[in-house]
Amino acid sequence: MTRRGARMALWEIASDNSSPGWMRLLSLFMELGIDFELCQTLKEITDDGVIAEDSEGALTEIKGDSVVVCAGYDPDNALYNELKGEVEELYLIGDAVKARLIGDAIHEGWLVANQL
Repeated sequence: MTRRGARMALWEIASDNSSPGWMRLLSLFMELGIDFELCQTLKEITDDGVIAEDSEGALTEIKGDSVVVCAGYDPDNALYNELKGEVEELYLIGDAVKARLIGDAIHEGWLVANQL
């Protein structure tokens, strides 16, 4: 298993998850023999795997038959923007504000509901 900078992996892999969550994810990687590389930028997906660039600009071919890209989320507040000014009350909450954990969205929804 490739674990260059493994200590840093605990914080960078699933950094938006709880400690037990990322510890379980890392444990699953090890149990399943899944290789992972840190501090890499995906440059190209090829028929044989990927081409990645490290922090010093060196390119590496990483062979594999499956590629999973987890690059985060962007908020989608298009509906909010479309309805803004068209309805009397409108609230922007949850992932429409910023992609986070579901608990954040539930909490924000509860706060707004209690204001109504």
